[in-house]
Amino acid sequence: MSNYLLYSAANSQVRLRCGDFHETLDSVHNIDFFVTSPPYNIGSKAPKKVYGRRKEGICDPKNFGAIRGYEDDLPEDEYQNSQVEMLKFFFDRSAQDAAFVYNHKPRHVNGEEIRPERWLYRSAWAFIHDTIVWNRKSTHNHCPSFYWPVYELCFILKKERQTPARFKNNSGMSNVMDFRRACQDDDNKHDAPFPLELPMTFIKDFCTPGCLVCDPYSGSGTTMLASYLSRCRFDGSEKVEKYFKNSIGFFEKKSGLKGKIREITQRLIVTV
Repeated sequence: MSNYLLYSAANSQVRLRCGDFHETLDSVHNIDFFVTSPPYNIGSKAPKKVYGRRKEGICDPKNFGAIRGYEDDLPEDEYQNSQVEMLKFFFDRSAQDAAFVYNHKPRHVNGEEIRPERWLYRSAWAFIHDTIVWNRKSTHNHCPSFYWPVYELCFILKKERQTPARFKNNSGMSNVMDFRRACQDDDNKHDAPFPLELPMTFIKDFCTPGCLVCDPYSGSGTTMLASYLSRCRFDGSEKVEKYFKNSIGFFEKKSGLKGKIREITQRLIVTV
């Protein structure tokens, strides 16, 4: 297991670990804010069908966008159980007044729309504080059997019924966010990168400097970068080694720390 300490200062420390979060983040406790977007289980082993000019991908276009390197074509019941277990894992390791942002979207399985609320309502230990519609303005998933799905959902979860202790709508935003999806490019080589504005907005509204932010599916490292820019601590994990290495380069470049990170045993340490 690689464990990279990317940045360390008086009130900010950024750690990224390579491996499955059950092992890499088991010792992390008192999480203040959790934000993640897990694989959506939209992989498909069906042969690619080309609709019109849509030729990208290797599978059915309605499933295009699956995250390579993850088991993204699990039986639906198994997938939903894994999501409930993942959330419970981090609820048990978070502070009592912690807030969670869980990004997901409605999917179509065997001709039926499956919404994330279906398994979130099974989590008796979590309350849904709010639901934010993220208008991505575009989609990978073009299928003539359905309208094009251009939005995703950000569920604000909490342990207690009252409003999360640190929450304040500092951004003055509505419950519909218009952030165009980030595209894969030379800086961000993940299959499905977040736009930086998404985690930055939530961290600004739910955190104060020094809060501990956690993301078990760190992916491109966008939440890690947003935490650093917001002077928050970050502890995250990425299972796929390719994405893990890419996210370190992405963080190094976008944080302004390029060339200042040096390797000591299996840790990258920066002191400023």
